[in-house]
Order: sequence, then structure tokens, then C-alpha cells
Amino acid sequence: MKKRDPREHGKKSRNKKPPREKGGPARDMFPGKPIMLQEGDATLDLSKPPDVVRIVIEDEDAGERIDAFLRKKMPWRSRTWFQGRIESGNLKIDGAVALSPSRKLRAGQVLELSVPPPRESLEKMDEIDVTPIYEDEWILVIDKPPRVLVHPTGKVRYGTLINKIHKIYKGAEDKADGIDPMLIHRIDAETSGVLMLSKKKEARAAFQTQFERRETRKKYLAIAKGVIPDDFQVIDLPIGPRLDSEIRLAMGIRTDEKGLPSRTDVKVIERLKVATLVECEIHTGRQHQIRVHLEAIGHPVLCDRYYGNPEMDYPLRASSLGFVGDEILLERHALHSHYLSIYHPFLSEQKEFIAPMPADMLSLLERLRVARSS
Repeated sequence: MKKRDPREHGKKSRNKKPPREKGGPARDMFPGKPIMLQEGDATLDLSKPPDVVRIVIEDEDAGERIDAFLRKKMPWRSRTWFQGRIESGNLKIDGAVALSPSRKLRAGQVLELSVPPPRESLEKMDEIDVTPIYEDEWILVIDKPPRVLVHPTGKVRYGTLINKIHKIYKGAEDKADGIDPMLIHRIDAETSGVLMLSKKKEARAAFQTQFERRETRKKYLAIAKGVIPDDFQVIDLPIGPRLDSEIRLAMGIRTDEKGLPSRTDVKVIERLKVATLVECEIHTGRQHQIRVHLEAIGHPVLCDRYYGNPEMDYPLRASSLGFVGDEILLERHALHSHYLSIYHPFLSEQKEFIAPMPADMLSLLERLRVARSS
């Protein structure tokens, strides 16, 4: 096989912005050691809340308002939150307190923003289970547990998977130098299974570009509602923001200019009495793609809080499937990232990673099989 140059995969990532969080009262002005806010910086440890965030202004950011710039750098906070921190004396520029959120920045200036301690307990980080599938000097592939956020959002800053990974690799006393764990791709909080992270900045760029160029193969296992008649089908329907939903992140089928091309191959693995186990291979990476596509053909993922019939099916109870009793069978959507194939440019070989079906979905399958045989 002809070797590829890892530098071919060097495009910058396009990260989505997490949800906003409302601001709070300012306090604790400059009590601790500053931390550089720069992805890939060896000093950035996401398992330890910083007292002060330190940012050096680059040429491209010169002329921006302070509050707008900080919002761009830390999108999980609102602009109002930053304005409150600044006006309360929690920002220094080149060592002097700055009180005006509208002040324009100049290249070379050093910003030091005092931040309050997190409201959430850091003990939640320790409860996250990390099960490695594969690891080398460049990447870490894990079997992500269900119901765990992969990265911080407005309300959850430290109880996420990336925080726990940082604690393992950057917070340990015997930590190795030069390891800076970063997500290469993402899966929903409730979805379990294969998740890839980089351990070096150059590795992230090389692998992430393959996701952007759709050069990877990704397969999921899902338990869909009802019996799907076709052994195999291609769902080729455009996806965009949902028009009839109050949920900001909800997606739907869109045939207008807001709909982006989306393709999912669906293969039936096992038909049960009231559900179907399917393997879904996605050829595009739209938000909630499998969940939206399965809903579109009338067979939504079981126990989905956004799609299908969440009022009746979330959490999934025995009575929702017509069984005797009212016990809870599942508390998250029945979707699992089962398989990932990707080229390893630093080893010059194709890699395949598989995560077995988790216990909660296996338990549901066994219950469905018992019902089918009765």
C-alpha cells in the first residue's frame, strides 16, 4: 500500500458551539495561577478548574470588543455573563483592571479573566467509566458509556468524558509529557460505543480531516420501534433544523434550502415481535442522522426523547411495548456506535474498531426475544 503523508490530513477542525449558559455574580478576583486558554497547550488540563484564564491577543483579533472576543473564545458562556465579570473588576489587561466590556483589543495585549469556581461537583468526573478499545502514541479509542456527555456544555463543565480523560492523562502524578487528549469526533450523550480521541495535536488534524472528507466507515446498532419489512434499504433524505419543535437541537427532514444531503443504509439484523434490531451505516454525519431517518420511515429508535413518541416511550416501560407490568426497560435511546474503520496515517494501515453492544441494550433485546417466543 502506498504510504500517505500525515500532513495531507492537516485541515483545521470546525467545532460546533455548545449551548449557552446565563451569567452569574462576579467574585474571587485573581486568586490563583493563570492558565492559557489555547487548545493543544500542554498547560491546559480540563480536569482542573482554573482560577484565572489568560489569553494573548493575536493580530487577527485586534479591534474586537472585549466581551465579544471572550464569548468567541468561551462559547459556553453568554456575552452578558462576560459583561458582568468585566464590570465587576474581574478582568485585567496587561496587569491593569479593565471595566469596559466595549473596549477594543490590540494585538499583543494579555487578558487575565478571573473565573468563579464551578457549581457542579467534580466527583461526577470520577464516576465516568473509561474502557479502552485501542491505544498507541497517537490515538486513544474507547467504548463510551451511555448517558455521558463527551465535552463540556453550558451547565456541565467538568462531568464529561473529556474531563475524565484529561484527569487520567494530565492529572496523574506520573503523567507523560506531550500528551494532550482531544476529541476527534463526537457522539450524542445517550449514545454508547466507539469514540476516538487524539493524544497529540498533529494526530487530531490528520484523523479529523478523514471524518470531514467522509473517508471513514461508521456503523451503528439500533433497536427500532415496530417490525421493519425490508431486509435492506437506503434512506436518502435531506436533514435540517426541525420546524415544528420547541427543542433547539431537534432536526428533521427538510426539502428546502435548509436541508443537507444525508444518507443512511439500514440493514435488518433481527426482527422481534414489536421491534427490529438494525445496523445503520451513515455516509454523512448530520446531527441525529440515524434517529431522524428511522423516524422518517415510521420506525423511530426506541426510547428516544426527541423523535417518535417521547411522551409514551421515554423512559421505555414494559407497558409501552404492550408487555405486562410497568418496569423501566431502558432509560436512553437504543443506539450504539458499533464499528469504525479509519486509515492510520502514522502507521500507514487501515484500522477497524468494534464496541460490543452494552448491557442495557442487551437486556432489552432479551426481553423482546422472550416476548417474540411467547
